[in-house]
Amino acid sequence: MPAQRGPFTVTETGIIWRCTRCDNDNPLDAQICSVCGTRFADILNPPRERPIRDPNNMAMYSLFLPGAGHWQMDLKAQGAARAIVSAWVVMVALLAAIAGATVMAVVFGMAAFVLWMVAAHDAYREARGESQMVLLKPRVFVYLVLGLLMLMIVLLVSAGFRAGRA
Repeated sequence: MPAQRGPFTVTETGIIWRCTRCDNDNPLDAQICSVCGTRFADILNPPRERPIRDPNNMAMYSLFLPGAGHWQMDLKAQGAARAIVSAWVVMVALLAAIAGATVMAVVFGMAAFVLWMVAAHDAYREARGESQMVLLKPRVFVYLVLGLLMLMIVLLVSAGFRAGRA
């Protein structure tokens, strides 16, 4: 009698896995289903179903706090990253304004505003299931953060050189 646990069955001839899409039995060493092409990894880590949320509410949450809409949709890592980066950019803009670094305050103030609006747009698109319409995909987000960091360093170094000449 074969023993079964989840998608796996132990038979006299070996271990087989059952495709969750087409119910075909495949040998354990098969990387894809021989009938429908489903990857073996997909049966081990099925995509999580996200809760259905109202797109307008998710955009409003993100207008209140960037990343809050993503957090509500169970995209916790994206939500936290967006909130942290937005807070960092706002703090740089505020501290630059207090210190009298007008150029840095204006540039980072505009960046903060754009990040705020893009967070709302992306939360709306994610809630509608239109992930292809999201503006700040993970790779673009990393490049944006690195670009802002480099811009901050350049502006700080140039301000230091100007202060050294005075």
